[in-house]
Amino acid sequence: MKNSSYSKYLFFVVAASNAINVISGFMINILATQVLTVEDYGFYKAFIVSLQLFASILNFGLHYSMGREYAIGIDKNIQNKMHSSVIVIYVGLNLFLSILMYILSLLIKFMFGFEIPVYIVISSYFVFILLLQNYFMQKYQGQNKMLSFSFVNAFSNIFNVMLLGITLILKFEISIELFLSFFVISNTLFYVLLIIKERFTVPKTKDLLYVNKINKNVGLQLYVGSLFTVSIGYLLSTIVAGYSGLEEYAFFALANSFAAPLIYIPATYTTLRFKSYANINKIKIKEIAKVIILTMTISALYYLLLTIAVPKVIGINYQKAVQYSAFLIFYYVLIGVGDYFNRFIYAKGYGKLLRNNSFIVGSVLLITAIFGIYLLNIEGLIYAKMFSGIIYVLLMIKSYKKITMFLPIDEKILPIS
Repeated sequence: MKNSSYSKYLFFVVAASNAINVISGFMINILATQVLTVEDYGFYKAFIVSLQLFASILNFGLHYSMGREYAIGIDKNIQNKMHSSVIVIYVGLNLFLSILMYILSLLIKFMFGFEIPVYIVISSYFVFILLLQNYFMQKYQGQNKMLSFSFVNAFSNIFNVMLLGITLILKFEISIELFLSFFVISNTLFYVLLIIKERFTVPKTKDLLYVNKINKNVGLQLYVGSLFTVSIGYLLSTIVAGYSGLEEYAFFALANSFAAPLIYIPATYTTLRFKSYANINKIKIKEIAKVIILTMTISALYYLLLTIAVPKVIGINYQKAVQYSAFLIFYYVLIGVGDYFNRFIYAKGYGKLLRNNSFIVGSVLLITAIFGIYLLNIEGLIYAKMFSGIIYVLLMIKSYKKITMFLPIDEKILPIS
């Protein structure tokens, strides 16, 4: 009874955190469209996508490996050494990228007369923000510290809502440069304080080598695969921003922001279950059905809310974003359900299987998007994403069935309700 009550409490904490993220993310888009010009809003979204692109390239799967190590319960002393090693590696990688992008931007301008978009160059300087966010979320998830997980999960969005809200209420004029400065400074201070709280110590060379060793089997495999899915997705979005112009891209980015929070519905379950997934054989059919039905029901209601509320709040200028959101909601429902099975496979250590699936999905997305963007511009990218989402969820279900086919159901898993 006590375990059941605690399980419900953890579920409530994670669900509340995701709900806050959804609501605050929605408010950010509403407020940003009122405070920023359409072009500045497009710049902001392009900056965030560039940040995500660099984070997907630089993470090398370390946060995945560390999260799994924490979940299976390694020695506390080893955990502390791993923690410090990952921080040093990520900060070092960010420093390397910053210098590289600065030099490249100068060389390309000098040799070809072409300037790399400013939002791409600037984002390369601050990619550590997303690297550390992903790491700490995986760390706290593996340790089952859901309050800490939720705090890291929601901090950035809550701060942005406060900043934009104060700006709108006081009728301040805020430039995109000032807004991004507040974003970078607040997140940097947040993670510096978090690193200090977690008792950072300078790691030894053997600690760095140990992290590299354990990363090879799971995290690195997931990383290699993600370059063909996540990175390609971000890259295509960045290309569309330059191809279509920041104003047109703003509609797509806003629609994507409206739709993306639906991924939190199945993510709430996987976050809560992750530690147990490493030690059970199968997920109960009842839970799978509950997750899928709940995801689809909330998604349908959410879209109805968008069509009614958003045009009245944002205005006619962003009407096209609502039209795009219907298709992107379908895409994120597919990704969320696929990720539900993906997280179980990852917890069981099948990194190579997930890597191979990612190659397939990424290839499908890349090929269909090339033709889609050429023929239909942004709409072509949306259709390509939807098709790749269908392939992704089918592959995840097939992989889940493959690794659990001959395993008995483990009855130790606690029901959520």
